[in-house]
Amino acid sequence: MSPTLAVAAPLDRYFALHRPTPSLVRESVSRWIDHGPIDDDRGLPAPPAAALLAAASPDDDRLDDLADEITTLAAHIHAATARLLELIAEFDRGRGWEREGHRSCAHWLAYRTGIALGAAREKVRAAAALVELPETAAAMARG
Repeated sequence: MSPTLAVAAPLDRYFALHRPTPSLVRESVSRWIDHGPIDDDRGLPAPPAAALLAAASPDDDRLDDLADEITTLAAHIHAATARLLELIAEFDRGRGWEREGHRSCAHWLAYRTGIALGAAREKVRAAAALVELPETAAAMARG
């Protein structure tokens, strides 16, 4: 038996046993029509959007300020990440990691910055890719 069939056969049996019955589907649809969308956590009808809008509180201005600060900070992080990847690419091209006896730039990066080796490998890979994608690198640098 091929590996594909070996996996497909148990899945076919699973889905044959766990397929929703037509009556269950009808019940779910009629419940949604009668009560609106269901809140997943409690199985209760979700409040209508108008009720959520009417419940605006004085904290809304504070939430708007937080949202603005979050988006601004995210843009700064993207720009800093772009610079970090640019430096990593240059360091890797110069094989600076060899001077300290590391097996690769990712090993050096993990050792020097404390990030996981897998994350370091991903940064080195992304840094090399951005060298070939100047428009993407420029957009990232803009935040």
